[in-house]
Amino acid sequence: MFRILKKSGRVVGGAAVGTALLMSSVGLVGRGAISAQASGTSVMVQTETLHYAPTTASGGVWSAYSGKPVQMECWTHGQYYDGGAKWFYVEDLYYPFPSGYVPANSVGHQTIVGLC
Repeated sequence: MFRILKKSGRVVGGAAVGTALLMSSVGLVGRGAISAQASGTSVMVQTETLHYAPTTASGGVWSAYSGKPVQMECWTHGQYYDGGAKWFYVEDLYYPFPSGYVPANSVGHQTIVGLC
């Protein structure tokens, strides 16, 4: 569907206009539109073992405790656990800075990370 804008005389796709209007009405256009999701400190919402692989069978030595900040490094699919199959590879931000895989539902304030 195409229509002509009266002021400029340009031909614009109806879907593009609708999308632009929707994005501006919900605040997705402008400076810092995704900054809240793109950066910040993630926090463990429950205590989890830092696993060697994205499965509970892989074991682990260290734990990331509830309320502690973690750095999300990447994500992957793994064992279905704690309501989902998505796992994050995280680094605990406290000494001795252990790292490993945790179920995604255990991490709050999630940031945007790439696939592992």
